[in-house]
Amino acid sequence: MTILTGFTTGNAEGNRTAILAEFSALRAEIAARSSAQHTLLNLNLTASGVVLGTALAQRANLAVLLVVPIIGCCFGLLFIDHAAVIEKLGRVIPAPRTANLVAVVVMAAGHPAAGAFWPMPGSTSSVGG
Repeated sequence: MTILTGFTTGNAEGNRTAILAEFSALRAEIAARSSAQHTLLNLNLTASGVVLGTALAQRANLAVLLVVPIIGCCFGLLFIDHAAVIEKLGRVIPAPRTANLVAVVVMAAGHPAAGAFWPMPGSTSSVGG
């Protein structure tokens, strides 16, 4: 029975590798999106500063200043989108995969009571016996 890509009951080493690979991929995506958020914040501050500096220093039409809130809203919506996806990814990580990883590691070590406390995905045994 396949639970995750490469995750099958009866293959402890492959299961551990699949769970760790998925965990690493999720963490990498969170890190990339967090980096993108910082970049968006920097771009927002830079663009707003350029518009404000140009409009005020050159005594340009003050209507140009109306561009600043529009820039802020655009970058803010992108920032919020990244935050929402990061939150969703963060909820996926600690789900049953953490317990599954513990079960796989304990079973791979050959602990005699491993199945009693951490049943493998797809098994019909209940937790604790």
